[in-house]
Amino acid sequence: MENSVVNIVKRLIIKRGRATYWFVDDFVACGNYASVKKALQQLTNEHMLLRISNGVYYYPKIDRELGLGVLLPSKESTALAIAKHAGLKVAPTGAFALNALGLTTQVQTVVAFLTNGRARQIDLGEGRCIKFFHSSSQRLFDYKSYRMILIIQAMTELGESGVTEEVRSKLKEQLALVSERDFIHDLKLAPIWAQTILRGL
Repeated sequence: MENSVVNIVKRLIIKRGRATYWFVDDFVACGNYASVKKALQQLTNEHMLLRISNGVYYYPKIDRELGLGVLLPSKESTALAIAKHAGLKVAPTGAFALNALGLTTQVQTVVAFLTNGRARQIDLGEGRCIKFFHSSSQRLFDYKSYRMILIIQAMTELGESGVTEEVRSKLKEQLALVSERDFIHDLKLAPIWAQTILRGL
């Protein structure tokens, strides 16, 4: 029975492909909780899966062309996957947005997001973690483009006087990746001073 659960779980994972996140309750139809946990643990021991945190697993890409081997997921993609699985809306904090857009080189061991759900912390080991802070600001979660909320949160963190010419240049590069429809919608959610700057880029 246990081997059959392992095989079913393995087939499902392979079918969806690499660079995918998996949660224990994704396999409720495969067996009871204990059997599924044991199957995931076996696949982790066999180095097919990476255990990201309690109940969270990742089927990694493998770079054979450059010989880099297993490619670890980013803390950002992990945070977004956990939020999506939980049915939560999230928005990056200003500090994270600056880092994600390359506006700071500071290495973050703690990645923080705002959420419309409860506050929680996901421990990733070795002092690394993802923190979700509750926010009651619905406006933050109304953006259509994730890249636009990164841009706005970064600008808000810097403040109007901190948006230098160098920053504007980088923001312009990011805006080129946002669709016109999303830009028009999301711009209305930004502070007035940020709207003025972005319209001029």
